[in-house]
This record gives sequence, C-alpha cells and structure tokens, in this order.
Amino acid sequence: MAMIARLLSPAIPGQQVAFVRFLTGVVVTALACGLLRLDLRPRRWGWLISRGVFGGAAVLLYFRCIEKIGVGVATLLNYSVLPASVRELT
Repeated sequence: MAMIARLLSPAIPGQQVAFVRFLTGVVVTALACGLLRLDLRPRRWGWLISRGVFGGAAVLLYFRCIEKIGVGVATLLNYSVLPASVRELT
C-alpha cells in the first residue's frame, strides 16, 4: 500500500489516498459482514471512538509523510514509535 501511495502521490494528495484506503476497508468489512453473517456491534463505544480518531489521524499523517518525504522514511517513522513506547514501559 505504501508503494502504491508513493506512485500516486504526484497526481493525488495523501489525504485522498488515505480516503480511498478507508473506503476500501469499509467495503471489505461490509462484504464480510454480509457474506459471513458477522456480528460487529460495538460494545465499548469509548474505545471504538478513540481508535477511530487516533487511527484515522495516524493513517492521514502516514500518507502525508509518504507524499512529502518518501516511503522508506515514512515507514521507518511509522514503525519506530512502538519499540520506543515498549522500551519506556519496561
């Protein structure tokens, strides 16, 4: 996905690439729910809303970084936060 976003970034802004990614996820989830009869009713609204806000912001920033600084550095920054967080917790 990152490489596709980089290839599209000269023609399409990062926010639009992120929107297409979100839309693809919604369509795939809706199809899975319909075909597999999954029960995806939310039970913890606070966690769901915070996941949506922070996850959405992370994806928008990630694709914006791909557009501006390249796939390699954006991916490095995206994955470097978790090890730093784990190191701080231990």
